[in-house]
Amino acid sequence: MADITYDRNREILDAYGREIEVSNFTRPNKDGTLPRAVPGGQPYYPQHFPAGVWKITDPLARTAIDLAPWYIPTDAHQMVPEYTVDGKPTGIWVPDSAYGIHFSELDFTWGCIRVVNRPDLEWLVEQIQAELAELRKLNPDQAWIVFQA
Repeated sequence: MADITYDRNREILDAYGREIEVSNFTRPNKDGTLPRAVPGGQPYYPQHFPAGVWKITDPLARTAIDLAPWYIPTDAHQMVPEYTVDGKPTGIWVPDSAYGIHFSELDFTWGCIRVVNRPDLEWLVEQIQAELAELRKLNPDQAWIVFQA
């Protein structure tokens, strides 16, 4: 059983007894540029957060408007279709990772789960940090939170 679950249809994170409103709206930048796959740096059309069971690790403090104040990393990854810099599909699939959970002042992400209300993200980070601290007391090598999307 997952500690935190993401219900794509309802756009809800179920975490620690609370339902948190989220979004997974993806699109290219307004200027038409595409994000770059991590790893590799190839242009790709943004895909939704991948379904599966993943690990959440330590939240990272961030200052950029699309990631602040916290980015919650996961080990989620998937293959995505590669595009040329002018936006044409190449027919090649490339690996992409760096999917996480975060607040953003923008109304979209490149595949991450966007927490709609910043105070909800701050609360979630507190819960995750507390749980990870407890898990480290038991076994520092297995300090992660199970996340199902």
